[in-house]
Amino acid sequence: MYRLRGKGPSLRQVRGNVHSHLLPDGNLISALFDRQLMMWSDRGGASRDFGDRWSERVSEALTARIGSERALPGDDVYRLEAVVRLDDDVRIAEQAGRHKLTNPDFVLFGRRGDGTPILQAADAKFAVDTIKPNQVSAEALQALLDVEHGLARQALEQDIRDHDVLAAVAMPGIFVSPIGPLTDYFLPRLLTDPRQSVDRGQIELIEADPVGLFEPMPPASLISPLARLDHLATSPRTNLLAAMYYYRVACACAWLWVEDRTPLLARDPHIEVDAEALLSEVQARAVHADSAYELVTVWFDDIEIVSRNRKSLDEVMSMPVRMSEIRQLVERAGAGDDRRMVRMVRATLDRTFRGRVIDLIGDVPAHPHETLGDVLMRVAEASREQRSEMMKLARSLVAEYVEAQAAEESAAGGA
Repeated sequence: MYRLRGKGPSLRQVRGNVHSHLLPDGNLISALFDRQLMMWSDRGGASRDFGDRWSERVSEALTARIGSERALPGDDVYRLEAVVRLDDDVRIAEQAGRHKLTNPDFVLFGRRGDGTPILQAADAKFAVDTIKPNQVSAEALQALLDVEHGLARQALEQDIRDHDVLAAVAMPGIFVSPIGPLTDYFLPRLLTDPRQSVDRGQIELIEADPVGLFEPMPPASLISPLARLDHLATSPRTNLLAAMYYYRVACACAWLWVEDRTPLLARDPHIEVDAEALLSEVQARAVHADSAYELVTVWFDDIEIVSRNRKSLDEVMSMPVRMSEIRQLVERAGAGDDRRMVRMVRATLDRTFRGRVIDLIGDVPAHPHETLGDVLMRVAEASREQRSEMMKLARSLVAEYVEAQAAEESAAGGA
């Protein structure tokens, strides 16, 4: 759990870190990082929601400060004129990744008193233990802006129309994190960790209202009934740490509800959460649970058979064309060791094979009426029947890809 090596307050010294035997590992901070709970809750989108909601809060806070002066290293200041958000366009992160660069969530633009234009990266960090100084360094921001046809630069130029973005001076950036128990625990450790090089002046702390952060999210309706199970000496409406813990438990409940209803086999296995049905089941399970954590652990045990059955079905539903056979077809077609082509052929075969098996045996619900053994026998037989058709399709796909590749090379040579 604790990745930082610096010094800081103990778990008992952190105000708001409530201790209780009903929490995993006995206190809210440790409970929040319980490995099992993190895995279940992240399948329900908890960490993604934390990041998304905090980015929204930081966007509001930074935008509200337009027109104010901001500090720079060396006792210098600049006046903030614009806040450009980058994290709401996934293409920017994808392009940065292709160039092995990092991209901040926001870029701040303003001018010094002498008119010098300034750019400063800003990253929304809900948990300060994940801070990496190079993410907002001046060098990282400049490298991102120097990318040819860069989407980050285009976003800045669109929002800052009256200035040449590349003429601005990139300065060391900032991280924006919430005021709360988790920050109180991790921030001193971050600042005294010998492996880190982050300066306290790079970290801005702002208020985080638990209700405002989580209430708009559907799983938040479960927080109150879950919190009532534990009767902690704090409330998730006022204690950010408690709100985060019970939101994780709520997201775990949402994932368990979906997992128990997702078909073992279907062309479209996606199941939408029914908020009322989910709340009803949580309330029914709460009657027999001594804690919120016990509720999800017992629920997981109840649905584990569905997970095992799904794994068993996947094992018998094996695509009847081996990777070695696809590689041989690619080599015989004159494409050599073209691994990309092998992967493309395999992906197309997998999609087609799965669709044909479903056509033959139909959807298999999470809790089938027939025995699992009978289901597995039917799936295995349907899988074997596809051998000749899949080999035929594999040959056709390889020929098609080789022909397309030759056409591209010919066109490039002619150009």
